[in-house]
Amino acid sequence: MSLPVHARRRYHVRLCGPVPAELSALAARARAGAAEVFAPERLWAAAARTGLLAERAVVEDTVRRLRGQAEVEAHLRERDTGALTLLEHATAALGAGGARRYRDACHEAAARHGTIAYTTPVLYATFRRAGDGDADGAGAGVGGRPVH
Repeated sequence: MSLPVHARRRYHVRLCGPVPAELSALAARARAGAAEVFAPERLWAAAARTGLLAERAVVEDTVRRLRGQAEVEAHLRERDTGALTLLEHATAALGAGGARRYRDACHEAAARHGTIAYTTPVLYATFRRAGDGDADGAGAGVGGRPVH
């Protein structure tokens, strides 16, 4: 399976408009809230509760480029399973005015640079049931340990 680690996403653009405190509030919300749905630790805990062990797990960075206003707007409104859109996060963290400033800043950055790039770590993992293929039934997990 694969899992995007949205709480660790990095944008490669400087936004003008929102003040640093607003950007910090938005980032803190992502780390503490809905983006945490996509944290590897939650995957390990869910797997352990169902008796699965990770045989292999690796995190690879994926880079996406947003070219132009239409792609930026689509990105701001994109909804991943179990998560709010970026604009919904911005509204919850900053109110309607702050979310508008954030949206406008993203569009202004796209107009100024032409492309906005961002990196999202993606966790790729292979799981198996504990005991499958183990003489003692204990399972090895990643690095010889069960994943918790």
